[in-house]
Amino acid sequence: MPSAGAGSATWAAPNNSTATSREPSSPGTFPRARRRWRVRVPASFVLVLLAAVGAVVVGLLVGPAHISVVDVVGALGRRLSGPVDVTRWRDTAVVEVRLPRVLVGFVAGGAIGSEP
Repeated sequence: MPSAGAGSATWAAPNNSTATSREPSSPGTFPRARRRWRVRVPASFVLVLLAAVGAVVVGLLVGPAHISVVDVVGALGRRLSGPVDVTRWRDTAVVEVRLPRVLVGFVAGGAIGSEP
């Protein structure tokens, strides 16, 4: 049985002079992993942004009174363009009730989600 003494070295150090692959730019990170990271972050951001916009839209549409998407968009457009006619109950329901409810829920959810 061969002994593992100092004189019987069978292990050889790798020769780095003939390496053809690129060295990683930072320790522990390889170029392919960094490329995937560069794609995943914007894609994740877009998905989260779409989910947030979808939640706001659903929050504006849901309530005891049925108000269509066209009425919600019209109420928001009229509110942004100038004074609102208070006799339009749909505009009042969207701008005075549903929009504040959705915005407070959105901010409160964001505050709860950002807790460490």
